[in-house]
Amino acid sequence: MLETYIADLRETKDELTELNERVKAVKKQQAHIEGLIEDAMMGEGLQKASSDLGTVSLKEGQYPQIEDWDEALEYIMNHCRHVLKREIKSAAYKELLDSGEAIPGVRTYDKTKINFRRK
Repeated sequence: MLETYIADLRETKDELTELNERVKAVKKQQAHIEGLIEDAMMGEGLQKASSDLGTVSLKEGQYPQIEDWDEALEYIMNHCRHVLKREIKSAAYKELLDSGEAIPGVRTYDKTKINFRRK
């Protein structure tokens, strides 16, 4: 019975790998097409375009890119903590724990995962 479960897990993981590769390829194709649309719209001075299939529009936005983590983090911690995501990278956290360092206010919980290696 366990052998059947392992076979099913391998089959499922293989399928997921294939699907993720396909998603990556389709996203790359989508980005390329969006670039073509943006270039064409900019060239024609359009902000919005429609066809029988749908409507596209250009929207500009501002996105953060931190250049000085120390300066930014000090400001954020003192003035606007709400801009941070509430998560910690598990691998980096484990490294801190393994070196004997703990982060105040963070607790560790146990979670069992199934690891699978292809043969």
